[in-house]
Amino acid sequence: IPDKQISTYPNYNQYLAATAVVNNEKIVISWTDSSRDGSETSIYAKVILFNGMEETPDFQVNQYTLNSQDYSDIAALSNGSFVIVWNSYNQLGNGSWDIFARIYDPSNNAGNEFSINADLAGDQSFPTVTGLNDGKFVVVWESAGIYCQIFSDSGSFFGEVFLINQWLSFPFPPKVASLLNGGFVIVWSGSQAGWVDVYGRIYETAGIPRTSEFKLNNASASDCFDPKVTALADGGFIRS
Repeated sequence: IPDKQISTYPNYNQYLAATAVVNNEKIVISWTDSSRDGSETSIYAKVILFNGMEETPDFQVNQYTLNSQDYSDIAALSNGSFVIVWNSYNQLGNGSWDIFARIYDPSNNAGNEFSINADLAGDQSFPTVTGLNDGKFVVVWESAGIYCQIFSDSGSFFGEVFLINQWLSFPFPPKVASLLNGGFVIVWSGSQAGWVDVYGRIYETAGIPRTSEFKLNNASASDCFDPKVTALADGGFIRS
């Protein structure tokens, strides 16, 4: 398949793209779009089949259209649905960044957007999401720490929000991946001893810690930022 332009909007900028493979048959792409809906920025997406054909045109994800929405992420769910999460500014009327989500069924029909973190004060930023083997999904983000909330495949809260990092000094944006054994792993950057290092923590699907936080990089003679994490077929994971 040759290179393909995803966004059909010719004006301004499209950036911060995220992708997910859904049901081994299609790819969902989301991105931040500048000024397309008349606000500062907004979230758009498109579904493309494996043969390169477009299953949908560009569609707007966020229903609240004032101020800015950006930094989206996508996860496929085990029932063939997918969920998109993003940041939205002042949507709760608190002058802060908060996190919202919207679930799409296997036919790409959407429910209403909903708040991930309504009970937390201050900016909630840089959401990342993964689907779990049992149908639930996990949203992780940065605030005055790294926080996590588990949801059912319908978007119902599963348990309470919980703090991931045990060392509270300067955490940076996290990433999360589902493991083949049913758990999930979260990685982030943080400063504990001068340099910024990469840390991780593994959880069971119900949110029970399997490990304490642990350091992932060997060298500490330079700062390490923006870690990525990918599950492996043997139940482990690789951090890059």
